[in-house]
Amino acid sequence: MISLFRPDHDEREVEAVREVLLSGWTGLGPKVEEFEENFARSQGAKYGVATNSCTSALELCLRAIGVGGGRVAVPTITFASTAHAVRLVGGEPVFCDVNRHTLLIDDEVERCDAAIPVVYAGQPVPHTFDSGFPVPVIWDCAHAAGSAFDASGKTCCWSFHSVKNLATADGGMVTTSDAAFAAKLKRLRWLGIDKSTHDRSGKTYSWEYDIPEVGIKAHMNDVTAAIGLVQLAKLPAMQARRREIAERYDELLKNLPVERPPLQEGHGWHLYVIRTDHRDELQDYMKEAGIATGVHYKPLHLMKCYYRLGHRFPVADVEWKRILSLPMHPRLTETDLQEIAMVLQGFFSG
Repeated sequence: MISLFRPDHDEREVEAVREVLLSGWTGLGPKVEEFEENFARSQGAKYGVATNSCTSALELCLRAIGVGGGRVAVPTITFASTAHAVRLVGGEPVFCDVNRHTLLIDDEVERCDAAIPVVYAGQPVPHTFDSGFPVPVIWDCAHAAGSAFDASGKTCCWSFHSVKNLATADGGMVTTSDAAFAAKLKRLRWLGIDKSTHDRSGKTYSWEYDIPEVGIKAHMNDVTAAIGLVQLAKLPAMQARRREIAERYDELLKNLPVERPPLQEGHGWHLYVIRTDHRDELQDYMKEAGIATGVHYKPLHLMKCYYRLGHRFPVADVEWKRILSLPMHPRLTETDLQEIAMVLQGFFSG
């Protein structure tokens, strides 16, 4: 079976985890701080706040800006986390249609109290949310690690889930250049406590701390961060391989009746998404041939917990039925790519 995703882990990650386990400190500690600093710097941001997931990162940001019961614009084609985070703080996700070509949130969004645009598939596409938008903007960058997306001056939430370009098994981060905002997020991710356990450790353990506000338990640990540090060092090479795979797909599929994603400069290639009017039949055909594919994503307005009678999204309602994600990860070989292309050719020739 050719897998849809696969993390690129080797002995370097194994050794990093071994080092942390033998250190006697596996919780929120020095490795997390090191990973925060290094990742934030790599994205052009001043501060990083590492979390246990991108979902938590989004929730913490919404809590920190005080959205509460407000309305938050999100694209309807996205993973559940984008909207769930809004619900978790008592807000209302307001679904928006997407652009036909990019599947990014449409520029014409309904006026809300905040907005969460999603960097779909890792596209470094300039957007009107970049400056002068009248409400707070939190970028969902779950697909963006390794892309040329400009995170400087923005509030960005990242995912390091096991299928992402930078994979730590699970985890996330907020990057920001606002010192006060970063400090607030660090308190909120640790139940609102103003000093972490590691900050209070030393020759004499200190029980002296305060809880100025109620937060959640959503911090990263040193085991995850150690993997992240290795992955961050490997990221340029892994991204170069993703780019090669995308270019190879483009060449192998150019004569097939499918829409291919544009080979944008700086694309992160978390996903390689083709479009066809025969998506479901093609997915079944590829499964029978031992090739895993995916659909990213069924629109959230069609999910039971969000469904509202009468809601229509002209682009999303059509395009989600046509999109199919092909295998994309650095471990794919030329033989794998040739086999995928051969199966696609067999389907369309038949």
